[in-house]
Amino acid sequence: MKLGTRLQRSTSEVEQLLAEYQGPLIRYAYRLVHDRQIAEDVVQEAFLRFVRRPLEYGEPRQRVAWFYRVTHNLCVDWLKRESKRSDIYERIRRQTSEGDTPTGVISIDKWQYLEGLLGQLNEKQKHVMLLFFQEGLSYKEIAEVTGFSMSNVGMLLHRGLKKMREMMDAEGRTMDT
Repeated sequence: MKLGTRLQRSTSEVEQLLAEYQGPLIRYAYRLVHDRQIAEDVVQEAFLRFVRRPLEYGEPRQRVAWFYRVTHNLCVDWLKRESKRSDIYERIRRQTSEGDTPTGVISIDKWQYLEGLLGQLNEKQKHVMLLFFQEGLSYKEIAEVTGFSMSNVGMLLHRGLKKMREMMDAEGRTMDT
């Protein structure tokens, strides 16, 4: 195969991947870093890393898992670089009060409540919950993204849901109230 043909195929492949996965990856990154611009930058960096060596990442489903894993790792790196965790929470509070929180099927108040519950989970539970419920990834895909075993993914989901339910019960709250 000629270099030009290989490059052209690679460019169309990247365009297809961008069209299909850029939005979900940004949404996932946003949930981790709580900053739209940072989330976009992280996803852009993930795609740049892919473009530098596109032929090393196997089949399409493996590429998707690779993108989520790189996005996850870049977000974690960004969070680690932040000097104080309290600065992050202050920025989240300001964004929430300015109305930047995404709305969807549930009200902003309920969304904020769920974010608060997620924020009380440990990092592993939170990441697995976001990948499963928000991104709709399977246990196997989550295992590939996070590097956890499939049984560990199931255990983290189970414990995360149980902890959220216990917190809601302790507050006497359901999603209807």
